[in-house]
Amino acid sequence: MASIPFQSIVESKMVQFIIGPEQKEFLVYSGAITSLSRPLNRLLTGHMKEALEGRVVWDDIDEGTFVRFLQWAYTGDYTDLDPEIEIQHEPSLSGASVSSVPGQTDETEGPVIEDSDAQLPAEELGTEPKTERPVALTSVEASSLSYMAQLYEEVGCSKCYWSHHPGFDRTECRNCNGIFYLGHCPNCPYKYSNRCMMCDTPVTQEQMAAQFICMSPGPPGRCHLEARKNVKEYEGYSEIFLSHARLYVLADKYDIPRLLDLAIYKLWATLKDFKPYPRHFDDIATLILYAFCAFSEMAEGNKMCDMLVLYSACIFKEFQNARAFKHLVEEAPLFAYGLMRKVSERFC
Repeated sequence: MASIPFQSIVESKMVQFIIGPEQKEFLVYSGAITSLSRPLNRLLTGHMKEALEGRVVWDDIDEGTFVRFLQWAYTGDYTDLDPEIEIQHEPSLSGASVSSVPGQTDETEGPVIEDSDAQLPAEELGTEPKTERPVALTSVEASSLSYMAQLYEEVGCSKCYWSHHPGFDRTECRNCNGIFYLGHCPNCPYKYSNRCMMCDTPVTQEQMAAQFICMSPGPPGRCHLEARKNVKEYEGYSEIFLSHARLYVLADKYDIPRLLDLAIYKLWATLKDFKPYPRHFDDIATLILYAFCAFSEMAEGNKMCDMLVLYSACIFKEFQNARAFKHLVEEAPLFAYGLMRKVSERFC
């Protein structure tokens, strides 16, 4: 629906929203909500109970999600969360303990390595201090999909990842001599090309990463486009992932296209540069399980769920060994089915 003047919003009547299981109360200008979509307009201005009482109960939405929803409704964007910093303390007689400090981003704080050799200087050991390396390639930067995509120049523009192309030039596949189309990126002077549809060559991990980059939903409006990158293995991203996914589910439920586009773009941008350290495979599994449970039988063909299947296929070799992966496959059979089909492109 079209946006309305701000004066019309502040002159509209107030409506009470009761949020979450704790029944937190929020007073909101109805004009800020009714202009977002037809379902919300009917909810607050029609003959439904909510409109007559001026009171809406959303007990299935948590407080943080609703606050971000309101922020977007008033400003057109919402603030991204900071990662949860996990601090690993010295082990005691009862064993090691791990605590989380939400929002802490001081990179000088980090996990204490529990190996006995870790207390000795690196030069005395003759080796570098032990750290948990990202999966995929040997370089720290190589683990993110955006980096892997740069290693393959056949799918999408390897320079700027622009995937919207007005025209192509016919050319031959160097693997099977089939015809496919070579294009020129309109956003930068680099060339890119689509994978040959006639060639049976298995898709490599780098090719699949490039496919993920090329599926960019595109930055909507004037939102903040840069997603924060995880630079340390002790940065937890579960709540960051879920914050975007929950808004996507809310936008889908109440048919809010602009919020739908923004949430899926921010989730894509975050995953694109996320370095999947093994200790945070649980973060990825939690996100996927939430998405597939939220859409249930409608998950197949859903834009967010399809994106998560492709992402999982990109990191499948490492992800399949995570403890959370088995539980995920058991709890989300549609995810398992979609992943099986996508992974077959890499190994068949």
